[in-house]
Amino acid sequence: MRDALGAHASVADVPETLDAIAAALPTADVYFATMKVRLDARLIASAGELKLVVSPTTGSDHVDLGALERRGIPFFSLKSDRAFLNNITPTAELAFLHVLAAARHFRDAIDQPLSGTWDSQRVAGLTLYGRTLGIVGVGRLGTWMGRYGRAFGMRVIGTDPAPLSWPEEVERATLDEVMAQSDFVTIHVHLSDATRGLIGASQLARMKRGAVLVNTSRGAIVDEAAVLAALEGGQLGGYGCDVLEGEADGPVEAHPLVRYARRHTNVIITPHMGGVSPDALRRTADFTARKILAHFGLAS
Repeated sequence: MRDALGAHASVADVPETLDAIAAALPTADVYFATMKVRLDARLIASAGELKLVVSPTTGSDHVDLGALERRGIPFFSLKSDRAFLNNITPTAELAFLHVLAAARHFRDAIDQPLSGTWDSQRVAGLTLYGRTLGIVGVGRLGTWMGRYGRAFGMRVIGTDPAPLSWPEEVERATLDEVMAQSDFVTIHVHLSDATRGLIGASQLARMKRGAVLVNTSRGAIVDEAAVLAALEGGQLGGYGCDVLEGEADGPVEAHPLVRYARRHTNVIITPHMGGVSPDALRRTADFTARKILAHFGLAS
């Protein structure tokens, strides 16, 4: 960010804690909003000099957009920067890693040698070839998932109510068809009023018994209580996620899915690391800095 903004701005490196951000915001002209601390109405009200908020994300649920709008402060995310995002792939790569890990019982498998066990029969898994991968949200990330699935010899089906384009690797289907026909379902939609709780008990009940669900989007897109019930009842064979509802609000060790994962190896939870890749983050920071310069009419 310092390199890209050059002499135009002083860049303050503020720890990602509520207290540190609250102390720094009152004198900030621009805030680079990451996921760890939500930019709420109280923080926005304290930022008397704030003229712009940018985020290196496609989602915006970590920012109170209504409070910004009332102040007349613009918000820039990466959601509409399709050309730039098309080759930012780490989240899709992590999502497919969750598919592979669930198929091959990877949590149990890697624990075996460390605990002195060597029992391949106990971790016998699924071959992806010939299985069906279902994609909910066939946008940028969903398109990459389709490519990965086809490379592994999978049938790939997907659903999206308003696609900007449609990849040839993915067969069109309804949400009900995706849930019913897939061995693995992976979610790639933005969180909104329309998608909150999109995958609930009725959708999970339509899945093949023992199928796997992967969510690297936002925790609230699934009904996590319904996911837990489906896991406990055996309807859902596995759950891989990089997100939890309320993950930014406090310690996650009490989360019901985390408690379940401590006792069961068919759930793999990663700490919202999908986009956290140093090379991708460098490119994203540079791109975002140039958007800041353009907004203020400054030369890069």
